[in-house]
Amino acid sequence: MKPKIDPLFKFNSPLCNLTVNFKDTTTGSCIWQSGPWSPSTWFWDFGDGTTSTQQNPSHTYAASGTYNVKLVVTCPKDSIIIPVTVSLPGTVGSIPNVPPICVGSSAVLTVTGGSTYAWSTGATTATITVTPTVTTTYSVILTGTCPNTLTTSVVVNPSPTVTIGSNSPVCLNQTLNFTSGGGTTYAWSGPNGFTSTQQNPNITNVTMTAAGVYSLTVTNSNGCSATANITVAVNPALTVIFKADTVCKGSNTMFTDLTAGVAPGSTYNWSFGDGTSSAQANNTTHTYLNSGTYTCTLAISSSGGCTNSGTLQVVVKALPLVDHVNSPQYCPGQTTLPINFTSTPGGSSSSFYWTNLNTAIGLGASGSVNVPAFTTINSGTTSVTSIVLVHASFNGCTGPDSSFTITINLNPLADFHSQNKICQGSSMQLLDNSTGNIAMWNWDMNNDGNFSDATTQNPSYTFTTPGTHTVGLIVAINGSCKDTVKKTVYINPIPQAAFTGINLKGCPLLNVNFTDHSTIIAPSQIVNWSWNYGNGATTSGQFPPTVAYGNNSQTQTVNYTVSLTVTSDSGCVATAVKPNYVTVYPRPKADFTYVSNSNETDGIDPTVHFYDASSGATYVNWNLGDVFANPAIINYTSVTNPVHVYLHEEAYVYYATQWAINSYGCKDSITKPIEVKPGFTFYIPNAFTPNGDGTNEGFKGTGIGIDNSTYHLQIFDRWGNLIFKANDLEKTWDGRVKEQGEVVQEDVYVWKADFNDSSGKKHEYKGTVSIVK
Repeated sequence: MKPKIDPLFKFNSPLCNLTVNFKDTTTGSCIWQSGPWSPSTWFWDFGDGTTSTQQNPSHTYAASGTYNVKLVVTCPKDSIIIPVTVSLPGTVGSIPNVPPICVGSSAVLTVTGGSTYAWSTGATTATITVTPTVTTTYSVILTGTCPNTLTTSVVVNPSPTVTIGSNSPVCLNQTLNFTSGGGTTYAWSGPNGFTSTQQNPNITNVTMTAAGVYSLTVTNSNGCSATANITVAVNPALTVIFKADTVCKGSNTMFTDLTAGVAPGSTYNWSFGDGTSSAQANNTTHTYLNSGTYTCTLAISSSGGCTNSGTLQVVVKALPLVDHVNSPQYCPGQTTLPINFTSTPGGSSSSFYWTNLNTAIGLGASGSVNVPAFTTINSGTTSVTSIVLVHASFNGCTGPDSSFTITINLNPLADFHSQNKICQGSSMQLLDNSTGNIAMWNWDMNNDGNFSDATTQNPSYTFTTPGTHTVGLIVAINGSCKDTVKKTVYINPIPQAAFTGINLKGCPLLNVNFTDHSTIIAPSQIVNWSWNYGNGATTSGQFPPTVAYGNNSQTQTVNYTVSLTVTSDSGCVATAVKPNYVTVYPRPKADFTYVSNSNETDGIDPTVHFYDASSGATYVNWNLGDVFANPAIINYTSVTNPVHVYLHEEAYVYYATQWAINSYGCKDSITKPIEVKPGFTFYIPNAFTPNGDGTNEGFKGTGIGIDNSTYHLQIFDRWGNLIFKANDLEKTWDGRVKEQGEVVQEDVYVWKADFNDSSGKKHEYKGTVSIVK
């Protein structure tokens, strides 16, 4: 029959531990043919990813929870799944966190899990309400399968500490300012529907209804709020009224306060409008230094700090001042005109009162309105002056005394003198020497009876013609006291400067002679001559020396301006200037270079090429200096760049001269030495035939311009052995070794020669020579 089995297991549950002991309790039998059978294998799956093949295993879970445990047995194979719950002590139940609260608020705490509850507050329900004033931790003990103790904290945020203030009490129409602090947002409310969310709001132009209680709610960054109140007072305003007297300048002005309702203890501040002030209470006086209309202000401050003010225009009448009176001057016995007065203010409408301090002049002692006409008196020998005092009254004010003088002069005495040695065309200063208190001068410079040529005391006048002139002067004191005088003055003539010169144009150096032709009207004489020749040279004296003019330019003409200044015995000066009077032409500069056909000019090729290097020249002429030329005329040429062959056989130094001439005919020359050195050549053959036939039997060097005393010739065989030497150009090698034995074999031999030429220059040569038999 088929075996049958019922898998089953048990475990130590409920548990308050993570380790579970499992026990196999499978029932049934495995009977197959001859007898019963028991399960032979066990396979456990603990539901957390781990397994076991023991029959009764023990397993420790990593965490609390419910796991589906599966047991598989074989014989035959069958399985069972049983949920297993495991827990640790202290892991059963939970209390959700509550958000922070503000001081004075409540929090609801609720615990889940467990069967009975014991709170630290003494409560035994799952949900409780707490109202802590500071952050507080609460605990609860849970009882049940696995007892546990839970804790939670209620965070209590502080309420803001409100600060509130104002500038109360304030005065009517002033600004009410609030201040606050302690939070992040602010909410104000108050009388007249006032609200604001500003931290420090204000109310401008407050009215009396602004007084009362203002409330402020402050919220901090945690959302907690607090409220505070403040009481504001508004003080009423005064209507400031006062009066002031109208006075004349210099008198005290009385100020009287008419303000009603001034509280005791209030302070006063008078501002008089002229930069001065007073703190006198109620009434005061003030003296203004100047007349005019002043804006006076009275400010009254109450004990509550309210200041109110009023203004008033205060008039200080000006004192009439007598307008300026010219101080008249008269002649003795003259009848005067009346002197009328005006004043400021008042004009001629003022009343005037005058006093004469010296009646000896013919005027009475005092009077009003004006000074009348009178006949002057002066019985003395000097001018007589009286002081007259006068004052005016206008608009109820009397002004101070003003004064002027009345002078009775003596008749004047006219006189003057003039400067000496004034030259024609110069200004003459006429100096007044008249006596008396003179006020007018009239001059007649032309003796034409017209005394209006000048009206100053000491005029200057320019006489256009030399010689004697009559000048008249009328002086007056006041128009009627006059005197006249006439005198002669002398004007010295100005010399006429003039001169001529000869040989005024030419090549440098240009010698010029000058002649003075200056004149002057007698009896004046010229006593000094000053010459400026324009070339930096100057002389004095009537007869100048010959003057030399140069020109350093090769291309440009130079002009010189000449001047002559002459001075008379009276100091009168004249100058004659002749611009560009002397003309000096440019002088060319001669110069040339030369080269020969070879590096040096010598007797071999004595051809010389001359090249013009002059500047400023129109053309050039040459003398090539060949003293051996025949005919000699071939030395002279006007070719710009000539070529010449010096044919003299000996060495010689020739002197070539160039003349450079420009378009003005000005010339310059230069001479340079041309050295023709001795000719030099050297020749030596490259083969010879010492075979006894009489032709080309020997080997030697030859040439021109060789210093024989320095001549050395050496000949070597192919192995470098010296086989011949000579110290004379005429010594010949005959082909034998050191001039002994037989002629050497046919071969190529090396030679070396060195010597100085006739000018002392060293020469060295090397080569080969072949012997052919």
